Amino acid sequence: MPTINRKYLVFLGLGIIIVAGTLAWLAYRQHQEDKEELLIETRAIKTRDGWGYQIDVGGKSFIRQEYIPAITGRYSFRTKDDALKVGRHVIAKMSGRSLPTVSVDELRALGVLPDSLLH
Repeated sequence: MPTINRKYLVFLGLGIIIVAGTLAWLAYRQHQEDKEELLIETRAIKTRDGWGYQIDVGGKSFIRQEYIPAITGRYSFRTKDDALKVGRHVIAKMSGRSLPTVSVDELRALGVLPDSLLH
């Protein structure tokens, strides 16, 4: 009789491990899906000297950029459209799993650098 009890306990233990593992896996998958479904949006923000942008992820501020990135000095975007253009570009990079950085070349390609800053 003791061998039957041991087998029973082994199968019961394996069953508990399988159920716990399955539940953990399902919770992990749900967490991954929740992360992928976060809403990412940009909005223009008025600054003292012009415009900037803010990127919100899941309704929370993630990036607040009051000045044109990648250039020396503190220069605001000239227009609301310029700020939003760069904000949307950063979101596209984030969606492609790239770092949310912007280079001077990217700013030139987007046409958002003031003439006085073009070298």
